[in-house]
Amino acid sequence: MNQDVVIVEDFRDLDGWRQARSVVCALLDVSATLSRSAEHGSYAHSLNSLAVAVLDNMAKGYEGDRKSFSEAQLVISRLDELLTQGKTSGLLKVSVFIPLRRELDLVRQSLEEPPPEF
Repeated sequence: MNQDVVIVEDFRDLDGWRQARSVVCALLDVSATLSRSAEHGSYAHSLNSLAVAVLDNMAKGYEGDRKSFSEAQLVISRLDELLTQGKTSGLLKVSVFIPLRRELDLVRQSLEEPPPEF
């Protein structure tokens, strides 16, 4: 059985990382918009914290702590719940919610594939 070997020098070159970074940047933009309102500040803070936690856990995973990929998946699930809550409560428009949800799904899928060794 012949397996293809992928040689990557920096995890930031991987599609999964780039997808995660893209969605995190979008989430931080949404968070910044919402945090301007004292009424939505708590929601924005939670969104911001979870978004950053995705990248943090992925980076730890790529650097060798493989259980951090599982943590990243849990954080993505919590983000998904938070986004749904935001849509349901009217904080997030459907036009914002749907693309964010799609991007999160892509990141979730990238975490289901075994990451390359560095």
